[in-house]
Amino acid sequence: MDRDERKQMIKDVYKKFFGKEPQETLVNTYTNQGVNEEELMKKILDSEEYKKMLEEYQNFKQNEDKSKQNEIEIKNLNQKLRDTERMLENLTKLLKHKRALITRLRYELTARSITLPGEFLDYNTPPQNLPTDQQNPHFTKNS
Repeated sequence: MDRDERKQMIKDVYKKFFGKEPQETLVNTYTNQGVNEEELMKKILDSEEYKKMLEEYQNFKQNEDKSKQNEIEIKNLNQKLRDTERMLENLTKLLKHKRALITRLRYELTARSITLPGEFLDYNTPPQNLPTDQQNPHFTKNS
């Protein structure tokens, strides 16, 4: 192998490993040493540059895996947020309905003279003026 062929081989092998052209000083060093392709690959595999590249690749893969896990977690959290928003919406509707029923019940209690306007029932004492069981079949007397 002549000098020019050796230089081209060094550039080709280096580019296969690192994806870039080697510095001219490195090409000249390996050319002057007369390394063949197998020796060059061994030198590259033992080099700090190659070890650093492998470490960076491993870090990249770890970060890529973490990123995928984070994306899954974000999707799950977004789904939980949507579910919570729907529950809040439904609870708000139920609360509005409850308020309307309470207002209607207060109106009916006042209209039937069971309570006075603005007065609330005390569930610890029996109310007065309740209809008798003849007037209201759902009414039961405390015996």
